[in-house]
Amino acid sequence: MHRHGKDALEHYEQMCLEGVEPDRVTFLVHLSACSHVAGLLDELGLCYFRSMGPVYSISATIELHASAVDLLGHAGHLYKAEDLVKTVTCGYMATATVLESLKLVGTAITE
Repeated sequence: MHRHGKDALEHYEQMCLEGVEPDRVTFLVHLSACSHVAGLLDELGLCYFRSMGPVYSISATIELHASAVDLLGHAGHLYKAEDLVKTVTCGYMATATVLESLKLVGTAITE
C-alpha cells in the first residue's frame, strides 16, 4: 500500500497540473493514501478534505467523512476524529462510541 499510496498522491498532483478536477472517488483514494503512507498523516489529507467543498463544490458523503476520521485515527488524533464525527448526523452514535472506547484504551493519542 505504501508504494501505491505514494503513486496515488503523485497522480493527484499530476491531475491538478493538467487541469483535471477530482471527484468524490479521487478524494476517497487520496484520503486513504494519506492515511496509510508513513509520513503523510493528517495535514495533507485534511487539506484535501477541506478543499472538496470550497474549491471543487463536492459535498462530503458519509464515506468521505469516514475516510477523514480514519485518517485522523491513524495519526493518533482521536479527539479531532471525534469532533469530525460529531459533524455527521448519520451513524454518529456508533462511531462516537468506538472513538470513546479507543480514547480509554489507546496509547498514542494526541490532541
